[in-house]
Amino acid sequence: MSLHLLVSEDGLEVHISPLISGPQRTVLHLRTRCPILSRNTTWTGLASSEHLPLSESEPADLIHNSWEYPGVQGSGQNVVSPTDTSNFLAFIQEFRKTPVGKKLILAASVPILPFRDAQGNPSKNVSGFAKVLDYITIMNYDIFGSWSSAVGPNAPLADSCAPAQYQQGSATSAVNAWMSAGFPANQIVLGVASYGHSYRVKPSDAFANNPTSELGLSSVSQLVPYPPFDRGDQPEGDAWGGSTGVFEFWGLIKGGFLNEQGTPAQGIYSRFDSCSQTVRISFVILGKAW
Repeated sequence: MSLHLLVSEDGLEVHISPLISGPQRTVLHLRTRCPILSRNTTWTGLASSEHLPLSESEPADLIHNSWEYPGVQGSGQNVVSPTDTSNFLAFIQEFRKTPVGKKLILAASVPILPFRDAQGNPSKNVSGFAKVLDYITIMNYDIFGSWSSAVGPNAPLADSCAPAQYQQGSATSAVNAWMSAGFPANQIVLGVASYGHSYRVKPSDAFANNPTSELGLSSVSQLVPYPPFDRGDQPEGDAWGGSTGVFEFWGLIKGGFLNEQGTPAQGIYSRFDSCSQTVRISFVILGKAW
């Protein structure tokens, strides 16, 4: 397999549902008219495959679909249907029958729970997808973020040992959920994060110890799990994350939170959560924990 170029077009997910829901869901939408990709390239977004040069003479090697949440509103602008999951499966099945589709590696990014059924619940049987997809990548990240009720792990390994209200999903529960719904383990890839989310937390909420210094902290102060945070005061992220508050791993090093070995820098408080197997870091400035 050659090196692949990943191409993505913003906003396509808004129109995926109607694109594959009716008679128009035919192989005609798999024809080529725009030379965006050629052999040995990868494309993200099955719904716009009408724009790809998918021909027998010059096929792509792999298509990785990023319609990650069929049947879920998400951003608030998506077109959603109760039949999104079944239509999505039918679309991939039809594509697999084409001369080009038979030769391609097909993959999909998926949430931590199986695709929604017509009632809006996680599907109990996704074995049909396993027959037409070579593999799925479970998105075990963004489990907690600015939308959450408390600070929590971005990409937990496990969560069954966490308090019930903070069991939002994990790598372990996600893999088990997809396997229980009929997706084989040897076709599952676990997606992990190399970034984290930032939160503004009061020192009184962030630390378990009583204040013993000018800043209200001691050298043995311990960060507490799942503290509340200020939703109205989002700290800036790194150069890429900006106003979203996201820090890539390199951004944590450049920002002085981690040293080059990946351990907390001097003056940075940290906590290893034995349940999620993740690390949370914090610093204090002007009476605010971050």
